[in-house]
Amino acid sequence: MYRMLVDDLSSQLVSVGHTAEVTCVCFGTRSDVFASASSEGAIKVWDLNNYSVLAETRVTAPGGARCMCWIGDTAVVSGWEDHFVRCHDASTMQALWEIPNAHRGAVTTVATHSDASLSYVLSGGEDGSVRIWALRSRELMLQFVEHKKGVSQVLVDVKSPNLVHSAGLDCSVFTYDLRKVSRTAICHCPPHTTDHHSPPPH
Repeated sequence: MYRMLVDDLSSQLVSVGHTAEVTCVCFGTRSDVFASASSEGAIKVWDLNNYSVLAETRVTAPGGARCMCWIGDTAVVSGWEDHFVRCHDASTMQALWEIPNAHRGAVTTVATHSDASLSYVLSGGEDGSVRIWALRSRELMLQFVEHKKGVSQVLVDVKSPNLVHSAGLDCSVFTYDLRKVSRTAICHCPPHTTDHHSPPPH
């Protein structure tokens, strides 16, 4: 990325972006800083005030990163094609921890929650499972396997962090209560189809 002056059209290199497909981007608690990752394993943290790269690293892993999220504004958690969940310090990109073989297949979505009463990493994978890991110890706390296809998104409920939501490629949405260790809601959305034989609306 270059900054150009309108007076003489001179340019100055500000930052260098990814050289492979960008697979995910995410914001943390700040609106002026975001993270991105690519299929070649590069992770970058960007400053939107001047479009510079604050920190970056490259992980040697086949397939690269598939998803990412923040822990507050201090660390970036990412899910990978090689079945790993990895965490890096946002300011230095130092590797903090990793969960090997987090899923039987690519890790396709991650989310986190951290407060005084409850802290965890939430992950979903191509294997259709939703897994909850203790943030401090990275031990597997809970697992739900109800999706018939891969999990496309996991979210922590904005009001009740003991509730988590998952959406899958099977057109299902589930809500789980971590305290009750049970599913509390389910929604099946039929796949969108177009009936070419239906008459046009009047």
